[in-house]
Amino acid sequence: MLELAAATAWSVAVAVAPLLLLFLVFQVLFLGLPVKEVSRILVGTLVAGAGLFLFLLGVSIAFLPFGKLIGEAVATLPSSWMVASFGAVLGFVTAWGEPAVRVLANEVEEASGGAIRGSMVLLAICVGVAASVAAGMLRIIHGIPLLWFVLPGYGLALAALWLSDRDFVAIAFDSGGVATGPLANSSAGPGPRCVVGDRGPGSARAGAGTGGTDRACAGAFRDDAWRADPLEGAPQEIVKMSDETYSLIVTIVRKGWGSTVLEASVSAGARGGTVLLGRGAGVNEREKIFGVSIEPEKEILLTVVRADRADAILAEIERAAGLEEVGHGIAFVVPVDKLVGVAHFMRLLQNGNDAGE
Repeated sequence: MLELAAATAWSVAVAVAPLLLLFLVFQVLFLGLPVKEVSRILVGTLVAGAGLFLFLLGVSIAFLPFGKLIGEAVATLPSSWMVASFGAVLGFVTAWGEPAVRVLANEVEEASGGAIRGSMVLLAICVGVAASVAAGMLRIIHGIPLLWFVLPGYGLALAALWLSDRDFVAIAFDSGGVATGPLANSSAGPGPRCVVGDRGPGSARAGAGTGGTDRACAGAFRDDAWRADPLEGAPQEIVKMSDETYSLIVTIVRKGWGSTVLEASVSAGARGGTVLLGRGAGVNEREKIFGVSIEPEKEILLTVVRADRADAILAEIERAAGLEEVGHGIAFVVPVDKLVGVAHFMRLLQNGNDAGE
């Protein structure tokens, strides 16, 4: 047991250390994140490493033997279709419980502002992995050449890429990687090996390909639908401002600095803000790392404040984010004439209190 724990700890250290070193190099050369953000990332890395150690240790102790026992039991089933049905169920539930798949689904929903639902991404990947595992078992049982599956699969994926929105293309490639995480490998690997022999794991784990293909196909059918404005056609009451005048402060900074800007604006008198994600697309924004052009990610902070406080809040934002230095971001003020959907804002006005969003 101690030898297994030591070996697992060493494998986790070998896996995490290069990533941590790479982050520190990029932090010094390119990222320049604030100290608070770097500390948060380092602590998160240590926690993730500890969690990965416990997870892999549990997999070695329980999941691998469990998968082997299930595979031995399924091998006694009389029909190949029963075996394939078992493979489909196994592929679906392992992809459903795969942590990397859920992280991807949540990241996609967050990056798209909720336009692409995480549940849709999760379900599409699970269905694709289920179909792939079932097909892999049938392929080996009946001796079907692997190319009969690989070539049509790649053809379908490439055709879907041409028809799909480029945002779905990125999701599809990520889906192919996350579908073969530690839970899927430990559960969908030993079982098929016992069912169909040593050739099983390669085909059973081919769910990675289908996980990306079905996401690309989904993009082909939802190219325009996901971009529709969810507020279009909804009645909104337009509220004219009172005698007070208000301004919108727009701050665009490098990703990781949004929380710093938000804290600075609140400390200067704002009551909050909204942080959006974006990416730099200007001529001077494009950086090259090892000859590859990189479009840096941005965070956009929107804050509505009283006009007489805008200068003070803007000055605090400039100081906190270091906007006086080249490449650290910009901030500007826009006058506000009308607002919708801010009932709390108007109640504060009626009570004679300050308001900020």
